[in-house]
Amino acid sequence: MWSTTSPRRNAVLIAGQSGRALAQAAVRVGYAPLVADMFADDDTREAAIDVREVGSLREKDLLPALEALAAERSPVGLVLGSGFEDRSSLIATLDDRFRIIGNDATTVDHVKDSVAFAAACVELGLPHPAIRLRAPRESGWLLKQEGGAGGFHIRPADPDSAPVPGWYLQQAVPGDPAGVLFVADRKSARLLAVTDQWTDPAPDKPFRFGGAVRPSAVSAPVREGLAEAVSLLTEKFGLRGLNSLDVLVREDGFTVLEVNPRPSATIDLFPDWPLFAWHVASSRGTLPPSPVRLPRARAVALAYATRDIVFDEAVAWPDWTADRTRRGNRITAGEPFCSVHGDAATAEEARALVVERAAQIRRVVER
Repeated sequence: MWSTTSPRRNAVLIAGQSGRALAQAAVRVGYAPLVADMFADDDTREAAIDVREVGSLREKDLLPALEALAAERSPVGLVLGSGFEDRSSLIATLDDRFRIIGNDATTVDHVKDSVAFAAACVELGLPHPAIRLRAPRESGWLLKQEGGAGGFHIRPADPDSAPVPGWYLQQAVPGDPAGVLFVADRKSARLLAVTDQWTDPAPDKPFRFGGAVRPSAVSAPVREGLAEAVSLLTEKFGLRGLNSLDVLVREDGFTVLEVNPRPSATIDLFPDWPLFAWHVASSRGTLPPSPVRLPRARAVALAYATRDIVFDEAVAWPDWTADRTRRGNRITAGEPFCSVHGDAATAEEARALVVERAAQIRRVVER
């Protein structure tokens, strides 16, 4: 039996664009989270023992917030969420000061270098779309930002324009989006789950993340291939802790897109697994056993505003919402104002449920 416990109420720092999911996962296995993020949502404040809202994830904003949170609390380390993939120098600074639990700056820098990652996939025999840094001169290419997340940065490329520094071109290939959640100890990896994902397109963000559901519909041979892929990538890059792999899947195969070298937002799909404890343990060199099979399907989705909203009144948030925007905050059209989750007997039913719940809560807050 894998232990889900930590030394009781050990303080741990969490930083990212949003720290809510990590904070709740930490609480479930006995940690006391100290969160610095850009939203300080109501449910983040409920989970954490202290929260600092920061204006950006730049060092000038983030470091003082983390210093204040850590003062006289002796946190065991720092867990990073999204928003740092293109900031290896900041990761190194944070590691020196607070000891990062997860991938270090060198690992993140290597795995998020689009050209080097594509070359590594070729070396490992993993299918990966072609990469370019010059104008493609033909259609069928996507413009992507180095270190981007959530699909907000992806758009069709102009055939006659070369990407500016910090951006690159990736050839569009067929397949359905999926995510591979895995845990690694620098030498080997264990696939935990595959999740099917979907987009929620907006006119200026055609690949905007919509939601994710488990269990995945991928075939057993594809799942076996994905397990081999995360093992090969872990050995190549020295990954550790919880990570996720973005892929496009087909009935008979898959294409690797990129590694997210951090705990994924899809941890919300697995509240019954001690994922935060597994992240800490694997970062220190111990992989957990294969997790127990979960009996029901579960899905999560983001609810996006269709117009500008000022939260000047308290919202009666249903218990199936998370990342709840605080009273007094303003959300502009196209931004997410909460996430929703739901369980059902099948993946199809769970996905339909969260799509309806996102529409339902949107009607409430936009009324």
